[in-house]
Amino acid sequence: VLIDQQTSSNPLPGTKKGEQREWTSSEFSNPDGHKVIRLTFKENIYKNHKFGWPFVSISEFYLYDKNGNKVTLAASNFSSNATQKDDGGGLAVLCDGNTNAGNYWHSAWKYDAKAYHYLQIDATGTNADLSKFKVGYITRNENEAPTEIQLTTAASKDAMDISMAM
Repeated sequence: VLIDQQTSSNPLPGTKKGEQREWTSSEFSNPDGHKVIRLTFKENIYKNHKFGWPFVSISEFYLYDKNGNKVTLAASNFSSNATQKDDGGGLAVLCDGNTNAGNYWHSAWKYDAKAYHYLQIDATGTNADLSKFKVGYITRNENEAPTEIQLTTAASKDAMDISMAM
C-alpha cells in the first residue's frame, strides 16, 4: 500500500547537524496496521547517481509507534536491495544508537542494484501499534541526504514483494 511520497528540492525537512541531517516524517495513517515498511529513495540532494540510481547513507534510523514511542529495532528488522557491503557498517548500524557520521549504512554506489534503492523495516515481531507511525533518520552527511522518498507498507515481507512487483 503506497502511504506517501515526500519530495523536497533540499534534503527532506529536518535539522542540519554539522554535515549530518536529522529528519522525522509527519505522522502516517496506516489503518490496517501493516508492520512492513519500505522507504524507496528516489533522489538525493546532489543527485549523486551511480548506474542511474541515487544512493544514500544513513547513520541511525528510527520508527515511532502510534503513541510517538520509539520502536526497539534490531539489525534483523532491516533489509535492503542495495547495501554497499564494503562501505560503512551495514544494516546493523542503523539501530545501534551511534549517530556518529563515521557509523553508517550506505546504499550501493559501486555496483548496479538494477532498481531504486530501498530500506525495508519488518516490525512484525514487535508489539508496536503502527496504525499511525512516523519514521526518522540521521544521515551520514548532507550530500547523500534523500530529497525524495516513496513510503509503502504491507502486512508481510512476501506481501510487500508481491505488491511492488505489480
